[in-house]
Amino acid sequence: MRWIPNGWIVAWGVVTIVNLVGFGLREHTGLPLYLEVAENYLNGRKMYLLPGIESAYDRFTYPPSMATLAVPMIPLPDLLQRIAWCGFNSGLLVLSICLLHRAAVPMLKEIAVRRAVKFGTMVGILWFVVGLVMLRHVLSPLENQSHDLIILALMAIGACASIRRAVWITGCAWGAAAALKLTPLLLLPLLVVQGRFRTLAVMIGAFALISITPDVVNPNLTGQTHLEQYYEVIDTAARPGTSGGEGQWNQWNPLNQNLSGTIYRLTAPMKANHRYHEEFSQWFPVLPMGESGRKVLTLLLQGGLVVLVAMAGWWTRGPSAGPRESGLRELAAVGVVACMMLLLSPMSSKSHFVILLIPVTAVVLHMIGSRNDWFGLAVVIGSILLCSLNGKSVIGHLNSEWLLVWGSHAASALLLGVGSLRICWLLRAEPKPEEGESMPTDAV
Repeated sequence: MRWIPNGWIVAWGVVTIVNLVGFGLREHTGLPLYLEVAENYLNGRKMYLLPGIESAYDRFTYPPSMATLAVPMIPLPDLLQRIAWCGFNSGLLVLSICLLHRAAVPMLKEIAVRRAVKFGTMVGILWFVVGLVMLRHVLSPLENQSHDLIILALMAIGACASIRRAVWITGCAWGAAAALKLTPLLLLPLLVVQGRFRTLAVMIGAFALISITPDVVNPNLTGQTHLEQYYEVIDTAARPGTSGGEGQWNQWNPLNQNLSGTIYRLTAPMKANHRYHEEFSQWFPVLPMGESGRKVLTLLLQGGLVVLVAMAGWWTRGPSAGPRESGLRELAAVGVVACMMLLLSPMSSKSHFVILLIPVTAVVLHMIGSRNDWFGLAVVIGSILLCSLNGKSVIGHLNSEWLLVWGSHAASALLLGVGSLRICWLLRAEPKPEEGESMPTDAV
């Protein structure tokens, strides 16, 4: 465990205390929902109800594997449940930061030598700027006590292992992430284009194994498998070219910061008696469209986002431009996938955007290591303006919601995705080596 920096346990404890005092003792968090769904699983009942039915379950739209994570906490009293969940989330956050820091260290050392400054100075600059962009994104899953930090940690574990081409760790981490939340399956086209077929096979195997485990361990007593019920729920909203349905999937919900939701708000009028501000009805739709035109536009843009993932894979094939830059290039490639996960997900609420920690780290690292990286600086400033400074306490509730209606978080994800893709291009693979030389491949 040499990769765990000194002080990790202390940092974990401090963040857990802050998380518990600041958010964990509040009345309304995501934890009660997770516990209720987990109890349904243990009792063999249906974990999901279709969106549109008046039930808390239409807010839980994750695979059965994610529902089982709360099972160990069911016997605990309420306070211990909160402490355990806060400690779990805090540990995942600290772990993710430590892993990303480890990936950045070689390049930070090179930058420090080249600029004749202390290594600690470069570390401070990196994480100060990352903190400016990410603070609200990091606080959101802690405040809502959601499980988005699990996906962040698994993606970070896979990215860090991928730098060393460690097949089993990379494949298992990314396969687990996909089994807990389907959007990490976007890593598949990345691995295919990169030609990393052993990692691809391990990821698919881990995904399949973890996905069927809940049904194997505790079968459903309703006549359907847990997986069948999950896909019954997801099929009502996760359809290409559309944006949700009812409840949590509401098509005009400003909290849904994915691509399809943003397009819908910009091209469709508000529904009557909508719970959001009536002022918005005077300005939207910005570009009125019918259902068929909206679907075609959404499909074209969604396809374009998948192409961006493939481009990231193509430019990160083969050896990196330099050994110290391999970590940056891998973070950038995974960062492109992370941004597209948010944009292509059927529902991307503010808590989900904590995964932007990966592309933000890549963009900032490249920016401070380059001369006159004005594009990277623009990406960072744009992300700060779109997300970090649009809180209700900063610009007011109405202005904050106005930016969400326009898709401020979605725009930030797209901006960071393009910024990460640019790094992949700048650090793209060297020409194919002469005959007799070897190309680095996946390591077991």
